[in-house]
Amino acid sequence: MHSAIDFLSPVPARDISVPSYEKPIAAAPFRCGPTRFLLAGVGIAFAALAVVGVVLPGIPTTGPLIAASFFLTKSCPALERKLSQHPLFAKSFQYIDGTRTIPRRVRQLAIGSMWTSIGLTSCLFVATGRGGPLTLGLLLASAVVGTVCIWRYRR
Repeated sequence: MHSAIDFLSPVPARDISVPSYEKPIAAAPFRCGPTRFLLAGVGIAFAALAVVGVVLPGIPTTGPLIAASFFLTKSCPALERKLSQHPLFAKSFQYIDGTRTIPRRVRQLAIGSMWTSIGLTSCLFVATGRGGPLTLGLLLASAVVGTVCIWRYRR
């Protein structure tokens, strides 16, 4: 029998020193009840969105994959482990778990494509007259923050 304190106790942070596919499956924080099934359903929905993102251009993959991993870890670690070992996502999980560094060339391409996209968006805003100084300033600030985050992540 579980007490209310068991469910309210904080969940320890994920240990990224060992990849998730090499860790033993631990008990889920929500052992039973509707919360566990709700979190598993949300995790599966995000995993499905990540699969769609792999196939369709313009649909993100990384964000839904991280969200799916989060929700499945909270509800059903066995499903999270299957997701991290799936051939479609195994390479991505190596970078998410922190077991590998992101190659410099990949980071350069990510930063270049981000700046190209933000530059084109800024030009469209200016050409159509829809982007004021605040909008362009926010785009520039987000580009700078994105550049710093991409460049410093797992070097």
